[in-house]
Amino acid sequence: MLAWLSTYFSVEAGVIATAIKAGDVVMFLSDDERIRGAVLAIREALTVVGARGVNPRSVPDVQVFSAPEGEVARTIRGLYASGRAARLVESFSSL
Repeated sequence: MLAWLSTYFSVEAGVIATAIKAGDVVMFLSDDERIRGAVLAIREALTVVGARGVNPRSVPDVQVFSAPEGEVARTIRGLYASGRAARLVESFSSL
């Protein structure tokens, strides 16, 4: 459970922080460079998780972040453009 939570929070932190920095979810999802920035942030967070003794690779879904950044960016765009996750990011950006 710790590996899943740590991995999930790493992914969400990378995406949410980058979306807030972009100004809103639409601007985030429309810019490949911003999404690539989120990928790099996620990879860095997963490295930190690993350094703390948790193996994020034990979570099957984390393997996608090993793919080239462009592929990961397309995956993120597809996941977050659907609406539900995008609304979550928007709710954080209004804080």
